[in-house]
Amino acid sequence: MSPDAVLSSDTDEAADRATVSVRNAIGRLAAAYPFHAGLLSRFILVANRHVPTAGVTARMEGVYLIVNPEFWSALAEDEQVGVLHHETNHVLFGHVFEARSKFPDQRARIIAEEVTVNEWVPEPLPGKPIVLASFKRLPKGEDTDARYTRLARRRRPPKNAKRRPPALVTTDDHGVWADAVAAGESARLAARIVVHGAARELGPGQWEKLPESVRRVVTSGFGDKPGTLIEDLLGTGKSTIDWRGALRRIVTADTKLAANYARPPRRSPELAGLVPGTARASGRTRVMAVVDTSGSVNAQMLADIAAELDAMSANCTITVVECDAKVHAVYPFPQGGQVKHMKGRGGTDLRPPFDSAFLREHRPDAIVYFTDGDGPAPRMGPSIPVYWCLTPGGLRPVIWGRVLKMLG
Repeated sequence: MSPDAVLSSDTDEAADRATVSVRNAIGRLAAAYPFHAGLLSRFILVANRHVPTAGVTARMEGVYLIVNPEFWSALAEDEQVGVLHHETNHVLFGHVFEARSKFPDQRARIIAEEVTVNEWVPEPLPGKPIVLASFKRLPKGEDTDARYTRLARRRRPPKNAKRRPPALVTTDDHGVWADAVAAGESARLAARIVVHGAARELGPGQWEKLPESVRRVVTSGFGDKPGTLIEDLLGTGKSTIDWRGALRRIVTADTKLAANYARPPRRSPELAGLVPGTARASGRTRVMAVVDTSGSVNAQMLADIAAELDAMSANCTITVVECDAKVHAVYPFPQGGQVKHMKGRGGTDLRPPFDSAFLREHRPDAIVYFTDGDGPAPRMGPSIPVYWCLTPGGLRPVIWGRVLKMLG
């Protein structure tokens, strides 16, 4: 069976009913867990019988939530909410991205994952879920890897085959995670976009109400410990992937679909205001590429920037803005496939391109700022996506916006 067969919806009436029911359950989740509801509303929902229960996975195009129609329809309403909570936690804790070959003791790993996820699911789950209460020696609040180490160390291989422990039955299907593992960096990046999109839409005080474990995951990257590839992309360490390809994927994902609470969800209009609908951007994406001309961008970096903008111009309309302490030039790209540049024209002020009148004049869908980040920036960002492409050694100038590091 091909992975594509799992990631496409069945087309019968029961599958359609299950899809509507899932969206209704997301609405019930929204009141107490607006972050989880916002996250789930960004998942690609699939009703498919190749999965016996439910599951989550990811590819470059986004995060998939898969439900078996018959399994879903047999659940009580509170169990449906519990399953959704369970699936989002597998994504947040990074379980879907971990290759199974890393863990010699598969039983211990499954227990560690399920216990860690279910510890933060207050709703009932179907069947006999694997929960912390069944493992008295596991401390509360411990991360998945620490629990795996404890469990793998304590287990002893049975001397008699008849004494083998019974097979584990999980709430969902972990087999679909192989898709996310195969997709590698692009799946992690797609999921990171989804998670940060949901976090950005939280209202006043809602961020503080999230469990500390969830806030830690959102701010420090996927997995239970910081320092992952995706966190490197956000600027806490040296990037180890091609920032140019990553930038293209991020801009495309962030601008092609926009969440909109004023627009009712297509399949569940009764959830308007609770679950955002989506509006697909029409026409070509308008990208404003701001180049810091104060001297922080050298000739080689400028050539790399020009090459990246040239590649992006296949799908985007790009306006180049040259700025040090003020805006010096604005022109469409390409102009011979090159970015104009004059070095050393003064200090750095990152604020002029974010002036409201300037943005109204040029109406970009996204801003990409190439800089070392050394200069004053607006306290609050604009309503459109902003990407800080930092030169080697550069620092994030503000807490808002997404950060990528250019390779030296």
